[in-house]
Amino acid sequence: MTEKGVVVLAKRGVPAWQGICATPAAAEKGLKTIADLSDPEKTKILDTDGDGKGEMWLGAPTWSSTGIERVRANTYGYAKNLTLVESEEEVAMAGLDIAIATNQPLVFACYAPHFIFDLHKIVRLAEPPHDASKWKLVGPNDPLWITKSSASTAWDTANFRIGYAAAFEKKHPDIAAFLEKVDLSPEEATAMGYALEVERIPPLDYATKWVADNAKRVDGWAKK
Repeated sequence: MTEKGVVVLAKRGVPAWQGICATPAAAEKGLKTIADLSDPEKTKILDTDGDGKGEMWLGAPTWSSTGIERVRANTYGYAKNLTLVESEEEVAMAGLDIAIATNQPLVFACYAPHFIFDLHKIVRLAEPPHDASKWKLVGPNDPLWITKSSASTAWDTANFRIGYAAAFEKKHPDIAAFLEKVDLSPEEATAMGYALEVERIPPLDYATKWVADNAKRVDGWAKK
């Protein structure tokens, strides 16, 4: 939608990353790097259905990143010995809660900021730093794009940014200017997610208190 000029993304962003994470139980049993996932002797501890292969959540079916995680699994090689699962994030996070509570080894696609890092002790698997020359992604319009693509290093650094309608910017330029000045840290974004998703604080109640607690800062964003 940004390409069509329908949505505008604010220039400021919250630093973010994504990759593969493990529960402490999985890390303690030898799953600490992305290369470890290609060792079937190590990944068999992730088997929960008794078929001899471990399972790993890649993301939600509708996420563009999920297909890329499948490409990464193919390129790194762990697609051969892991069952790659796609499901809604709520389902995956519920499974993570159970795994942590029962000390079950679990490996899954992850990203930050995310409330799970305030809720659980999560270990990010080490992998080669991002190298754009080693990412060859075929356009998703090709039905075979996943098998034709390759990606053998970590994701590039990214950020979360506020998005708003281009039409809104024209009608309310003052509010759009305010949104462009909003500057949050990864820790603040994680705390917000924790408050809404874990503590179940109503968004309006949380926002009202947050603005009151950060009044001077918010006033600074509102200045022209």
